[in-house]
Amino acid sequence: MSPTNAEIAEALARMADLLEVEDEQGFRVRAYRNAAETIEDGGAPPLAEMHAAGGDLSTLDDIGKGIAARIGEMIERGPMDVVRAYEREKLPGALELLRVPGLGPKRVRKLRATLGLTSLDDLRSATRDGRLARVPGFGAKTIEGIARRLDKLAGDEAAD
Repeated sequence: MSPTNAEIAEALARMADLLEVEDEQGFRVRAYRNAAETIEDGGAPPLAEMHAAGGDLSTLDDIGKGIAARIGEMIERGPMDVVRAYEREKLPGALELLRVPGLGPKRVRKLRATLGLTSLDDLRSATRDGRLARVPGFGAKTIEGIARRLDKLAGDEAAD
């Protein structure tokens, strides 16, 4: 089954997050975010149909050649499969850390660079043993909030 535009837009937004965690150039991150927003806002025809018909996705607003190629790959392999493959190759664990509300790409990049965190278990340990307090920008209130959100995520996962 072909992915919907909404699924492709979500995958492009996740790619933008990963590129930001990776500290890619801002214009590249913005290009992925802009493409995701354009697709999500209904500004594009069904991309899977266009791709299957041999249409040039780069003719659409906010979609350049590189992103058009990435979308083609997402249509052929599955949107999140492409994102997960990129994460495994470049940033293991980043998507897992980005699931924590309040941890955006910049904070995840800082946690990975400063403490080498690559999983929720790593983050939970760093919260409990005080290492998180040594990271600039992570004060007591922030750490307390992260600990609460981690507990909520664990509870939500246990309920599933």
